[in-house]
Amino acid sequence: MTFVDSKEYESISLTQFERFATKARLPAKLTLDTVAQTISRFESEWRNFECDDHVRAPIERHLQALPLWAEFRSAGG
Repeated sequence: MTFVDSKEYESISLTQFERFATKARLPAKLTLDTVAQTISRFESEWRNFECDDHVRAPIERHLQALPLWAEFRSAGG
């Protein structure tokens, strides 16, 4: 499935969500705020989710490889 111009989940970034909002004629601020809120909620739930390290570690590695996750974290999210 293609999102904006990528078929790779690992390449999704805030810039792509901005372009998506433009193409879909959605307010960019609302779109980006919704993305930030979704990531924030996920992070909160993930932090409190109890699972074995053999499950947590690969998911953590995957998260660290996502530009969207890195952008959110660097913005203080």
